[in-house]
Amino acid sequence: MRVSVRTSVVLWLGVVLLPVLAASAFALVLVEGHLSERIERDLANTARLEAIRIDNALDRYEEGADSLAAGAHVRGFTRGVTAARAGRPPAGVIGDVDGFAAVNPAAPAPLNELSERVLDRAMAAGLHVAAVAVLDRDGGYLGGSSSLGAVPNADVGAGAAAAGEPRYGTAYMSSGGDSRLPMAVPIVSDDEIVGSLFLEMHLGPVTGPVVAHEGFAESSEAHVAQPVAGGGAQFITPARFDEDAAFIREVGGDSPVPLRQSLASPAVQVVRSPDYRQVDSIL
Repeated sequence: MRVSVRTSVVLWLGVVLLPVLAASAFALVLVEGHLSERIERDLANTARLEAIRIDNALDRYEEGADSLAAGAHVRGFTRGVTAARAGRPPAGVIGDVDGFAAVNPAAPAPLNELSERVLDRAMAAGLHVAAVAVLDRDGGYLGGSSSLGAVPNADVGAGAAAAGEPRYGTAYMSSGGDSRLPMAVPIVSDDEIVGSLFLEMHLGPVTGPVVAHEGFAESSEAHVAQPVAGGGAQFITPARFDEDAAFIREVGGDSPVPLRQSLASPAVQVVRSPDYRQVDSIL
């Protein structure tokens, strides 16, 4: 009789509990699905907003660079030096005005002083400029500030002069430990492009807010990547779980990972994939 009663109780409990467990499991699946959808939606919105913010920051860099390149001495000195080197020396002296020394067009870097003055002007205006150089139309070096972290990229300068619009180089980490973004804008004098102003911009104001996203949760993080030779991608920001990732960690051009895919399309994509630690993630 005891076995029979116990069996009956167990059976009735089973009848009651099984539907409850099934309903609970179904509810958990629904909750997980809704949570995933919300995470994906929030990630997509964040990506769009960050992309807009970065675009706006780069627009401000370009506006600042254009204003520097439009300076009267930048236009006049560059025109005079390039004309003299082309066998068409100007009638008067280049420089020797507003405290500038006279410029010798034949000197190896005749516009060093001009570059230092432009950097001073940029800093006074609150622009995030780390270094300045002046290049001729072919990207040839005419002078630069002492703060230059690398040899100016002739292709970037020549590209800006040829296209008549800003061109960017490859971001890098300077020996001083600050990340820089090289760029060049054309120098126009008397409606003629006579060279380019090459600038190394501080990258921190652009990437810093991106890195700050890791504070939103225990495992969330955000990165900025740049294309590298061979079609690969390189981190230009530190990773939350790899502080040394910036300018070191790369993925190859044949890798299907989202970091590289993100450079191939302007659209925001949300995918489920292992991250750089091989942890299943929503990216």
